Amino acid sequence: MVRWSLGRSARSLIALILLVAAGGILLAYPHAARAASPQITVTGYIAPTASITINGSGYSNQDAYVNVYFDSTLVGPARVRPMGIYGQNEGWFRVPMTVSGDTVPGNHIIKAVGQTTGAVVQASILVHQNWSEFSFTSSGGRYNPYETVISPSNVSTLKPGWTIAGQFAFNHAAPVLVNGVLYALSDSDGHFAAIDAASGKFLWPLEAVNPTDTPVVANGVVYFGNQYSQFEAASATTGSLLWYYNLPQSYYLIHNPPVLANGYLYFGDSGGNVYSFTTSGTLTWTTTLPGPVVWSGPAVSAGTLYVGTVTTSNTGGLYALNASTGSVLWSADVGGGVASVPVVANGMVFVGGRNGEVAAFNASGCGNTTCSPAWSYMTGAAVVSSPAVASGVLYIGSEDDNLYAFNASGCGAATCAPLWKAVTGDMIESSPAVANGVVFVGSNDSYLYALPAAGCGAATCTPLWSYKTGYQVWSSPFVANGVVYLGGSDGTLYTFVPGGSQLTCHTKWCRQPHAGSR
Repeated sequence: MVRWSLGRSARSLIALILLVAAGGILLAYPHAARAASPQITVTGYIAPTASITINGSGYSNQDAYVNVYFDSTLVGPARVRPMGIYGQNEGWFRVPMTVSGDTVPGNHIIKAVGQTTGAVVQASILVHQNWSEFSFTSSGGRYNPYETVISPSNVSTLKPGWTIAGQFAFNHAAPVLVNGVLYALSDSDGHFAAIDAASGKFLWPLEAVNPTDTPVVANGVVYFGNQYSQFEAASATTGSLLWYYNLPQSYYLIHNPPVLANGYLYFGDSGGNVYSFTTSGTLTWTTTLPGPVVWSGPAVSAGTLYVGTVTTSNTGGLYALNASTGSVLWSADVGGGVASVPVVANGMVFVGGRNGEVAAFNASGCGNTTCSPAWSYMTGAAVVSSPAVASGVLYIGSEDDNLYAFNASGCGAATCAPLWKAVTGDMIESSPAVANGVVFVGSNDSYLYALPAAGCGAATCTPLWSYKTGYQVWSSPFVANGVVYLGGSDGTLYTFVPGGSQLTCHTKWCRQPHAGSR
């Protein structure tokens, strides 16, 4: 056998001959390709507090370093690394960064400036916020800390943006927002509808079968329960069904929004069962609570799952379970049972009782299997509204027509009076949402209200803004990217923005909104 040994020059010449003989296919020798135009791309979801990577390619090798900016803020110098020995525009760089939590949603500029040549390459990126589950986070709270557009100073200017009328079945369920797409329960076909959040354009229906409550969306998948005793997972980008789980009995229903925490899904059913699943559909544990219906959605914090129960005799309470095993750690009686989603904040867990009680417990328990509240307050009617917590204040609605604000840390006594309240024209079953100093909540008087989160210096506060929808507001609003979203019980999906917006309707569902702000 004869072995040939060629030097680099000979090998390069042979490669060139083969390239010409093949018709000049440039991919056969990539370093000889024509120089690309400099460009910048960003990987990762661009949201406040998110980690992203800024990538530069086709950049001049004449610059050993470039200065990379996010708007006018220097992210840092980046070294330009050559991709090959041919061409002058074959350099690349990569810079990781974290988007600041106070970044205003909208378009921003990423810019790279060569330290030697001064050459500028830039790209526009869009910063979004998500509200991907009912309570904003798995521990609850219904508080968006990243909102910077709507504030107490301009909330009175809110006007309808686009609306999609009469095609949804929100009831107590709420829409969610992920990567610029809204997912909402469609009444016309029993599916989740995916809607472009900027324009109101209908994108596609998910292959859900009569979903029952607010979904949770993560990593391109929508998770939800349906009216046929199943828990489902569907692709968020195509709508196709990925997997489903049949509940143990055909008459069990899922009356609550699921939660996703640490890679596991949690939810309860009307048979008193609480479930833990992997995101791929593997059941990891089931716990059956004694007798009640699991009506509230769960909250998860520090390895503990909290969930409320209601019995047919209107009793029940709060249960704390080990999130890894499902074992019950402790429980607490709450009069009438718990239908609202618990919230965990500052070492406390907060719930509302169907007997009218607002109760706060130590999240770590009390050292016994049955615990009493650290503090509580009795409103004048049932509390099915889920609490919101922001800046040390607890906000919750009651069927006595009031929204209440409490010091979340308590008052040093077993019974704590509210810091202030706001009176509406009917029961509040909607759950409040807090963002940038404003509390939003719906009422059965058909209005959506905005109130100052800091109070007004009086025992009873007047709304900063309100808007009359077409029917009672049972669903819960949320705020993201300078927009208030609300699923109305009249079947309409509403948006509100400062000053209003004259967006073009893209579907037959769009119509002019109600003229009802006051």
